[in-house]
Amino acid sequence: MTNEQIFETFQTLRKEQVRFGNKIAELEFDLHEHKIVIDTLKEVDGDRKCFNMVGGVLYERTVKEVLPILISNQEQVRYI
Repeated sequence: MTNEQIFETFQTLRKEQVRFGNKIAELEFDLHEHKIVIDTLKEVDGDRKCFNMVGGVLYERTVKEVLPILISNQEQVRYI
């Protein structure tokens, strides 16, 4: 390999490392956000109205409908 090829390969690997680091930070933020919402909703009446955004669409649901979904999502993010 030439020096240029080595440098290009290094740059590619470095960009990939940065991308992975950004994704890890994003997932950690999502986990923290889920924890805050779950902890808050656990203390709220299950029949109370709440809103859940899925894919940019806001849905009206009850706490007892949303809480299991949030817990499931949190578990999925944790094991990615």
